[in-house]
Amino acid sequence: MPDLITLLFGFAAALVSSLAASFAGGGNSLVLFPLLLLLSPGSYLSLFASVKVSATVMIYVSMMIHRVRQAFFLPLMAVLVASSVLGTAIGTYLLQYQFDEYLFQHVLAVTLVAVSVYLLVSPRLGLHKAEHRNISNGVLLAVFFYCLGINILNGIFGGTGVLMTIFLVAFLRFSFTQAIAYAMFTYLFVNTVQTGYLLSLVELDYWLTGSFVLGSACGAWIGTHLQYLKGDVWVKRGAIVLMMLIGGKILLGG
Repeated sequence: MPDLITLLFGFAAALVSSLAASFAGGGNSLVLFPLLLLLSPGSYLSLFASVKVSATVMIYVSMMIHRVRQAFFLPLMAVLVASSVLGTAIGTYLLQYQFDEYLFQHVLAVTLVAVSVYLLVSPRLGLHKAEHRNISNGVLLAVFFYCLGINILNGIFGGTGVLMTIFLVAFLRFSFTQAIAYAMFTYLFVNTVQTGYLLSLVELDYWLTGSFVLGSACGAWIGTHLQYLKGDVWVKRGAIVLMMLIGGKILLGG
C-alpha cells in the first residue's frame, strides 16, 4: 500500500486534471499520466491502465450531466464511436511493441499548439448558438477518417479527446459545450473497451488507482457544472490554455 502522502497527491492530481479536462473537453490522460510516471516506478502499461481507469470515471460522471442537457444526432454518434473504438484499438495494440514514442508525442504537441493558435485567431469559433445540421454521408466519412487517426494516438498516449472537440467545433460548427458532450459520450464507449483490455494484461496498484478514481469523480463533477455555469467563452479559453500547456510541456521536454 502506498503511503498517505502518495495517495493524497494522487487524489489531488486526478482532481485537477479531471476538472481541467471535463471543463475544456479532453486531455485528462495527457495531464495525469506524466505526473503518475513521476509518482510511481511501475511499468508504463500498468501506469497507463491506472490513468485510463481514472479517465473512464471522469467521462462517466461528466456524461451523466451532459445527457440531460444535450440532444444527439445518432448517425454522427455512431460514426464517432465506431472510428474512435477502431483507432484506439489499433493504438492500444501497438503499445505492446514498446516503440520509441518520441516522434508521435512531438507530432501531437505541435498539433495541440497549432490548434490553440487557430482558436486564438478565430474569436467567434465555437461561441455561436448550436444548431441542428443536415450532415451528409461525405461529412460522416470525413469525420470517420479524422477520428480514426487521432484515436490511434489516443490508444498510445490517451487524452486526445480535446482534438475531437475542436474538430467538431471547427468542421461541424458546433458550440463548445455541444462538441464536448459528443466527445464525452464517444469516449465513454472507447475508454470502457480500452480499459477492460488493459486490465486483462496488467495488475494495478488498487490503492493508488482508487485515489485517482475519487479525484477524477470530484473533478469531473465540478468541471462539467462549471461548463454550463461559465458558458462557451470560458470553455474555449480553458481549451486554449490546456492545449498550450500540454503542447509546450512536451516540446520543451518538461
